[in-house]
Amino acid sequence: MDIAKEKFDKITTNAALSFDVALKDFSGLKYGPFSSEIRGMTRPMSPGERVKFIQDRILAADGESLAAVFLPPAYLSGLTEEDRKKFKTQFFKVIVPKIVAAQELYDDLADFCQAVFKTADRAIKTLGQPSKYNKAEEQQAISLNAEDRLKRTVGGSLL
Repeated sequence: MDIAKEKFDKITTNAALSFDVALKDFSGLKYGPFSSEIRGMTRPMSPGERVKFIQDRILAADGESLAAVFLPPAYLSGLTEEDRKKFKTQFFKVIVPKIVAAQELYDDLADFCQAVFKTADRAIKTLGQPSKYNKAEEQQAISLNAEDRLKRTVGGSLL
């Protein structure tokens, strides 16, 4: 079970990296020649100006300008980490919606598989505990013995 779980974890890690690469490659999110200037421009903006600038760049599918804001640490652009993640997600949903949908489906399936692994692990641990397994066997033996005595008693009185 542990080997299968390790293989699954490796596959999901590789898949996550592949989705990250695909999102960046197909969305055009890559550094351009004016990245530092764009960061320097967005840092002193008011939050409202910054949001408008980012929204405009998303609608214009300007991956180079947004890369300057999204790819380095958030504080270099004057964003919080949470805002940076939200804007980046919004950009990907607008520009490459099919990849985002595939990633979301894959994440759901991976979560389902993780739940299956957890359930199987609990089952193995429960059944692997001799006291619980032996108790179930004892209960079954008592039940079978009682059934046998009942058959003999009923069978003997009927003859």
